Amino acid sequence: MLSPFKTLGAVLCLVCALCFAAPNAQGDSFTPVFTTTGCFGTCLLPTAPDVTFPSPTTIDVTFAGLSQVVAIPSGDAPGDTYSWSAYAFPPAQFFSFTLLDVTNGVGFYGCGGSVGDSNNSCGQLTFAPVATATPEPGSVALMRSGSG
Repeated sequence: MLSPFKTLGAVLCLVCALCFAAPNAQGDSFTPVFTTTGCFGTCLLPTAPDVTFPSPTTIDVTFAGLSQVVAIPSGDAPGDTYSWSAYAFPPAQFFSFTLLDVTNGVGFYGCGGSVGDSNNSCGQLTFAPVATATPEPGSVALMRSGSG
């Protein structure tokens, strides 16, 4: 026969364990920093909003007025260095963006040539931490419930 005190004790142990794990459950935001190492035609840099790690995650890249969502594979970290290559042909609304993790040993993908009204650039991407870490919404509630 189950005692209500055993059940209550088990629930409190679970809540207590979650309270210790809660401060580590963070989605840290990082600002993408694009630099160029070469370009043909108009030298443009991509832009992207802040990205939340841990990966896998995505980055919404805008280049020459066109946008593309690019995946950052599982295992990639915000401290890694990435190489990027972008090719945009705005009249035809064509945009290609390649992102490779140089830190994990993937080779650099260079720039191609320029044709007509196309824009082609390449360079490096790093991530700068946003000033404050963003805790998950449930973290504060879990910590408060554990202290009660």
